[in-house]
Amino acid sequence: MDNYQTICEIKSIVVMGNQLGRTVGMPTANFDSSQITVDLPKDGVYGSIVTLPNGEEKFGVTNIGTKPSVDESGAHNVETHILDFDGDLYGQELSVRIVKHIRDIKKFNSLEEVKAQVDIDKQWAKDMSL
Repeated sequence: MDNYQTICEIKSIVVMGNQLGRTVGMPTANFDSSQITVDLPKDGVYGSIVTLPNGEEKFGVTNIGTKPSVDESGAHNVETHILDFDGDLYGQELSVRIVKHIRDIKKFNSLEEVKAQVDIDKQWAKDMSL
């Protein structure tokens, strides 16, 4: 996983989100934006490499910015879906290396459209791991 150039590295404690990612097959680790001290890249969806608390590395999909399809507040979020991982990370620190821009933020008209795009984003990250 060292053959990817890092755009930025985020280290933060995982906090409780609204748990909507679970409804589209993409549970996420949500971060407290106030704890992030690095300059983030432009808002968008990124391929990432996550270092779990036990030191294991996994590929992921990270959303930086708003979530216009499910949250009209315009709040800025940072959240990562970790591929091939199922566990509780609340209160633990994760390191997320942002390595590749996948796409810009987009508003979808339904959760079904969100899920279809999520499936594409996850496949992109899986292909990145090959």
